[in-house]
Amino acid sequence: MKRANAVLFSLLMIVSSLAGCIGGEEVDTSEYEDQIAELEEMLETQNQTIAQREATIDGLEDGLSDATQMIQDHAEGFAILEAYRDSLLVQLENSNNTSDELTVLLESANASIASMESQIASGESLRDSLSAMLNSSNSTIDELEELLDTANASILELQQNAENNSSTEWSNYLAGADLSGADLAGSLLVGANLYGANLIGAYLGGVELSGADMRHADLRNSNLMYANLTDADLWQAQLNGVHWENTICPDGTNSDDNGGTCVNNLDY
Repeated sequence: MKRANAVLFSLLMIVSSLAGCIGGEEVDTSEYEDQIAELEEMLETQNQTIAQREATIDGLEDGLSDATQMIQDHAEGFAILEAYRDSLLVQLENSNNTSDELTVLLESANASIASMESQIASGESLRDSLSAMLNSSNSTIDELEELLDTANASILELQQNAENNSSTEWSNYLAGADLSGADLAGSLLVGANLYGANLIGAYLGGVELSGADMRHADLRNSNLMYANLTDADLWQAQLNGVHWENTICPDGTNSDDNGGTCVNNLDY
């Protein structure tokens, strides 16, 4: 689950960053975001419920252990009292005590035995009740875990749908887009149409721009460190003040090997 949440968080960060920069041409992923948030909230609630159920189970197991111990203690007392009664019966037959005195002692022993039997019955009833509650709690946890599995599957499906939409549809609508000052670090823009786009001061660190159409794009003062421009078309692009560092130029060479620039390596 942690792994799923981490993936979801990363995906949402990328989608929200891209969506905010596209302007009037963005693809609406709010439906997926709302559903993901709703499912995450449900997951949190279910996790809290499971924690509460597990705490209840721990309490029930402790109570069950106590009840079992009580039954054992009463059973031992019961055996002692039965032995005492048998002893009294022997004394009744063999001693010189009066019949009335022994009868009183015998009745007292029988009353104690009856009390012990009642307590044992109560303990067994409590044990059975605790066992039933424990089984019910375990059944509830199984149901909650099934709900969690279903919710996780739904989140993964929504993540895939959002990823498909963000990676295959929006990149065709960036021609002429105003992305000035945008932070597109690490974005996947392979083959993107950025014809005439405004990228003044944009941060394009590590962006995958191979095969992108960047003709007439305004890249003044933008940052292209570690970006990949292999086969990108930068014809008539404005490149004044661009920060080049370990950038793969359109011709496949590295800016660090070209005097710290790709200005002279735009042909491929």
